[in-house]
Amino acid sequence: MRELLRKNIAGLVPYSCARNDFKGTASVFLDANENWQDFVKQPGRNRYPDPLSTRLRAEIEKRMGLKAAHTVIGNGSDEVIDNLVRMFCVPGKDHVLLLPPTYGAYRVFCDINDVKVDVVPLTADFQLDMQAILAYLRNEKQNRKEGAGRLKLLFICSPNNPTANAFPLDQVEEIARNFDGITIVDEAYHDFSSVESAVSLQPRYPNLVVLRTLSKCWALAGARIGILVASEEICAVMASIGGVIFCSRIGFVTPMSGNGYEMKAIAACVLGGISLAGGVGSVIGSAIGAVIMSSISYLLVFMGFSSNYDNAITGIILLVIVVIDAVIQHRSLVKNKHDRLLARVSQDAPASSVQAEKGGEA
Repeated sequence: MRELLRKNIAGLVPYSCARNDFKGTASVFLDANENWQDFVKQPGRNRYPDPLSTRLRAEIEKRMGLKAAHTVIGNGSDEVIDNLVRMFCVPGKDHVLLLPPTYGAYRVFCDINDVKVDVVPLTADFQLDMQAILAYLRNEKQNRKEGAGRLKLLFICSPNNPTANAFPLDQVEEIARNFDGITIVDEAYHDFSSVESAVSLQPRYPNLVVLRTLSKCWALAGARIGILVASEEICAVMASIGGVIFCSRIGFVTPMSGNGYEMKAIAACVLGGISLAGGVGSVIGSAIGAVIMSSISYLLVFMGFSSNYDNAITGIILLVIVVIDAVIQHRSLVKNKHDRLLARVSQDAPASSVQAEKGGEA
């Protein structure tokens, strides 16, 4: 799946707000610049929501049988569709396959993101034209050129909007089996159908994505809850993008975010065996140093000390390491000078003895 992602998305560092790392209870959250007053007298309305929708996903798993580890919540299915196009399709290069007549928003989001749309129309009785679809997939794969765009996404709306018919699951599976991109099955109206859900295919086809919503059968269109059901890898990327978009909406992320971690990072690396004077270290050593620094932080919390002590201890550790490192460097320098001096003396000694012998013979 990773090779299908846009390169900038594959290298994206997800945003994590301080509240995600906080454990315990509190009434004032300084990380989000929220108003602590509940003016509307409705609990939680003055708080930013959980960007991972943890409780909602757990409830969806309980009621709809969709495993929380394989779901991501969007601001309606439209946001999920838009994010899928953003994740996988390089603007101006890659393209998407649609099977019209179908849900019109697919094309809209492709047009917004400058992604070309190819089509294989349904048959006259609104069924999947399997022969034409499979022929298109074969030809597209055979004619790909290095560095050029390719087909990344294929949308199947089942039950279909606007024709209302659901497509047989074995046909959906055949498409997923023959397509090396992302097959997306939009099941917004699945609750009104007797056809088995494509979710059952996901263990065998990790590049298969299923979309659900609470807007139709569950009568919660105003809540704007779209559900992506996919492999954990796709969910992780989608959640990362969701976190970045969430930050851009709430507007409290600044260039100062992450300040204070530099000293801990340096301390972890130095504890792992990397000299402040330069040199080569190891990833394992740095990881061990990070574990030690984290253990110190958690130990202080359990002991009931203020977080200020954490910074003080980090500073003391760094000072001690600097002193020890300076002593080691000094001793190494003195030793090197001593060794060079001995080497020079040993080289001069034989020459002197030879001259003395020659003088004796004369």
